[in-house]
Amino acid sequence: MDILVIVITVVIISTFWEWRRRKLIGEIEVSINRNHKAIRKALGILEEEED
Repeated sequence: MDILVIVITVVIISTFWEWRRRKLIGEIEVSINRNHKAIRKALGILEEEED
């Protein structure tokens, strides 16, 4: 009985973390798309400094 409870709890927690991670990645992708020009400009500046 205890093992079953532990297994169910682990499955629920891992599913929750996977959902949170995917949600976070989705929000990051949206913000990258929204700020795409600013990010490309910043990356261009960083690349110039490395040379």
